Amino acid sequence: MIADLDLTPTLIKKFGAKKRTIGRYSVSDLYAIQAGWITKENFLSPEPPDFEAVKRMWNGTITHDFIEGMLDREKCERKVVYPYKDIEVVGKADYLHNENELWDFKTSAKEMYEVKPWYRLQLLAYCSMFKRSRGIIYQPIIGDEKILLKFIGDVQRDDGEFERVLESLYKFHIRLVTYDYEQKNKQSPLI
Repeated sequence: MIADLDLTPTLIKKFGAKKRTIGRYSVSDLYAIQAGWITKENFLSPEPPDFEAVKRMWNGTITHDFIEGMLDREKCERKVVYPYKDIEVVGKADYLHNENELWDFKTSAKEMYEVKPWYRLQLLAYCSMFKRSRGIIYQPIIGDEKILLKFIGDVQRDDGEFERVLESLYKFHIRLVTYDYEQKNKQSPLI
């Protein structure tokens, strides 16, 4: 008899909590840092996603791969490391359409009708980091008789706003470095 194979541990490991490094910050964390969802206390020990979140990430990966298979693969999933002072901001654009535009695909199971603030900030950062004048958010929609990339919204490049975001991130970085130093140098009480 052939037994079933449980892929759950592999899936959780693949899409589990991402390790963070002080001084290297992900574009996908920028809004959460500004909103206070990522704090100096939890930055280095992120909460692992629950199984529903892991399934959403897996589904998103499959959908991205499907859409990217219909586009020019050379322009897909392009990574950039953007230096700012003594830190780095890392991001990966879904699709660099041309010299002026980049596209971001949002794979929510629910149909979207507006750009969420965290998507807007991510796209704003990508426009400056990849030097594109416009970023567009599409949602892949698979209907009964067609597949389309539904336009959700766009963002115009604004280097001034991106600079303010970077300055805010840098202030968080300084608090994080100070906190990390204090935690490492705490002395245990004498018994």
